[in-house]
Amino acid sequence: MPKVAKENSNQYAILGMLNHEPLTGYDLKKRMELTIGFFWPDLSYSKIYPTLKKMEKDKLVSMKEIEGENRPNRKVYSITKKGLSHLKRWLVRPLNTKSSNNLFIIMQELLLKVYLGNITSVEVTSMFINDSKSGIEQGNAMLKLFEKNLRNHLDKDDDHYYYLMTVLMGIDVTEAIIKWTSKAEKLLKELQQK
Repeated sequence: MPKVAKENSNQYAILGMLNHEPLTGYDLKKRMELTIGFFWPDLSYSKIYPTLKKMEKDKLVSMKEIEGENRPNRKVYSITKKGLSHLKRWLVRPLNTKSSNNLFIIMQELLLKVYLGNITSVEVTSMFINDSKSGIEQGNAMLKLFEKNLRNHLDKDDDHYYYLMTVLMGIDVTEAIIKWTSKAEKLLKELQQK
């Protein structure tokens, strides 16, 4: 799976998890694997602990050491008010599509913002989904043009068969995302009516 869009993007995933409840680094890793792990790949301890340390220095999280009976002390991290403000500012920022045209990286950021959508609002989440849908539809149309062009040139070079396979994957993925956006929009409408 591709790397996360930005080096510091893990801080937002960590802040989102800590917004739910205070956790140790170990518990944080396990929680992230069980929840956002299917779309957020950078969950190693070698990324989590340095990020926690830097966020503690920046006062985005606080750490409380809890004495353990017959085991080492546990460091439990909590989000601070400054950390929550930092997270909220990121959650409402437009998707970072300018630094990458990699669909998987863009979708990672979108899915994290959707997953943490309760911190902002239905309207903000809906905006991200609608904006993404528009961009994905444009990408899908471009991929279909590539497909047509490649099919017209299959007899000229065997490489075109391999290129076509990757383009077909892109078409299938973008169509699945477009289908997902419709389901997500329906769920957001239900949520607004509650």
